[in-house]
Amino acid sequence: MIDSDRVFEENGPVRFKSRQLLTRSPEPVREQLRILMLGEIERGAFLRGAKLPSERELAIRFGTSRTTVRQAIESLVEGGVLVRSPSKGTFVAGAPSASWPVQDPNTVIPAGTLQGTLGFVISEEIFEFVSVGYNRILLGVQKSCQQSGYRLLFHVLTDDAPIVEGGVAGYMVVGGAPRRFLERLRAANTPLVMVDLLLDDRSASVGIDYESGMRQAVTYLHTLGHRRIGFIGFPNSQKYIAFWQTMSSLGMRYEPRWVVFLQLPDLQSSMLSGYRSMQSILAMDSLPTAMIATNDVVALGANDALAVAGIKVPERISIMGFDDLGVESDRPITTMRTDSAEVGRLAVRALIDQIRGAPRNSGRLTVPTELVIRGSTAAAFQGEGAATK
Repeated sequence: MIDSDRVFEENGPVRFKSRQLLTRSPEPVREQLRILMLGEIERGAFLRGAKLPSERELAIRFGTSRTTVRQAIESLVEGGVLVRSPSKGTFVAGAPSASWPVQDPNTVIPAGTLQGTLGFVISEEIFEFVSVGYNRILLGVQKSCQQSGYRLLFHVLTDDAPIVEGGVAGYMVVGGAPRRFLERLRAANTPLVMVDLLLDDRSASVGIDYESGMRQAVTYLHTLGHRRIGFIGFPNSQKYIAFWQTMSSLGMRYEPRWVVFLQLPDLQSSMLSGYRSMQSILAMDSLPTAMIATNDVVALGANDALAVAGIKVPERISIMGFDDLGVESDRPITTMRTDSAEVGRLAVRALIDQIRGAPRNSGRLTVPTELVIRGSTAAAFQGEGAATK
């Protein structure tokens, strides 16, 4: 999928990586690029009314071919997101809007069969944290909307623009959203489905069975002889709760010094979050023999920090991630694979059921996980020196 993680510089502007379009993904690269460009328009990387960079510049920026860029631009032009002037170039549509239609121009819905409009809503900081997985959900949502005859609107919410748009039959809120936005939806009795929440929530939702996935991850490391296991992720999340509960059930000691919590208000890109979290653990007087990260991109950032410190993976520390995000790397990560596209399809189905009058499901619909073993995990390191490398 797509990762638009930013590279933060100490004394300079923010620039974007250009190596995140995955040629081995099941989704066409042109479709990955189309959704990535749509998200960047929403975040202001491409300003409304401004001229788009040249095809050559975009190809360099996103690490792809000019042909792929041209195909993505054509799709966005047909969708009304971009406008083209034969003599002046291609521009971002100038009329301010909180959302853009996300519809495959090759999909034709017969006249008179359009059922309505559904909203896909995600907070800016959450989408920035790991757009890879959320784009997978979006693609599942998009395909299901097309098959069901619904138009899809994609919203990126910022703190100063929590918008509820008229004419939307229901909303899928992905990852979480500002409370005041959710309160407005609920006050209006708008059909609402919470999707793949970062933090544990009592609301009805659709997501991955992270609880059983984390139990399987911790148990797998335990069978390899690991007893000193750390965690990088969100407090009060399903992953974290299952982590410490499984540690306890297996008779392992929970060590707060090997647990680093990520906080939504200060959220950075996944890679940078993993790198800095691992750095803080390296500053401790002892090290765990294994680390579990909330997703694969965080795990890769932690891996990079260990490489810089000269600590070998998996000989000294094993690393596990989540979601099998498909990030291209020369250091494959052992992970808990998830089907994020299926989460998107289930979310659409649940939302349409609400719109058609079915009672709101008070439980949680989950998609199972699958352990994928790669080269970042091995038998536990038997030495005890904190600085052993």
